Amino acid sequence: MLTIKKDFPMEPEVLEVLRYIQDATKKMGVSYLLVGGRAVDLLLHNVHGLPIYRPTEDIDFIVALKSWEEFNYLKNQLIKTGDFKNDSKKCQRLIYKEKMPIDLLPFGKLEKPQGSISWPPDGDMIMNVQGFQDINAAAEEINIFKNKMVIRIASIPGLMVLKLLAWNDRFEPKDAQDISILLHKYNLILDEKRLYEDIELLRVLDSDIEKVGAVLLGRDVRMILNAKNINSIKEILNKKEKLLNAIASSLFGSDLEEKFATAEKLFEAFCEGFSDKN
Repeated sequence: MLTIKKDFPMEPEVLEVLRYIQDATKKMGVSYLLVGGRAVDLLLHNVHGLPIYRPTEDIDFIVALKSWEEFNYLKNQLIKTGDFKNDSKKCQRLIYKEKMPIDLLPFGKLEKPQGSISWPPDGDMIMNVQGFQDINAAAEEINIFKNKMVIRIASIPGLMVLKLLAWNDRFEPKDAQDISILLHKYNLILDEKRLYEDIELLRVLDSDIEKVGAVLLGRDVRMILNAKNINSIKEILNKKEKLLNAIASSLFGSDLEEKFATAEKLFEAFCEGFSDKN
């Protein structure tokens, strides 16, 4: 189980939201998972002590539900606290204390077809929830001792899956930036034994630890996915040119060739790890 570093405490408002979500889902007997940019920040910064690379205001949760009635009940439970309000423009969104967007993304038995949800009443808003089941099964837990709370959060491999799927859906720069961050920083959160135990991998990669981390991330992503989702991620990785350019654009520096070379190096290492079936 993971813990928060004492020198990198969580924001009080984020903790308050997590408490509300945990209490409401526990009362209903359903599971939730913290995802999105806030989850990336929490794992890299608060748990592992790395800088915050892309600050984000909103908080995203996926919630395993059986029906839209359960979804509406969950929203109403939160609204009844007086601290949450509906967002009139986005049906999945609540606003916490007039300023913080909270997205609740349901998945589970209400998926029709599997991997997709159609928002009632008209079903005109369709959202891709592919991979949510696999990511939920591979969740991490963070023990927040001071608040006597254990929260569920997507693992780094799970977040990588979500970011790749999101990129494929909408091609937003923020998703490419998060993919870049995870590729660059995975080596920094692994223990040394894991990083250095594969002697042959170190030899092939000339002991480039960033590349080793990207390969291991690829392996870890493949490990949490079912066969269908493996094929979906493989298809995304095969359409690499646009994603590579977006990753390169998110890097610091002015030398475009150098940024592209860096992005390509780590992306190809990730793909190599993802293709490794062992």
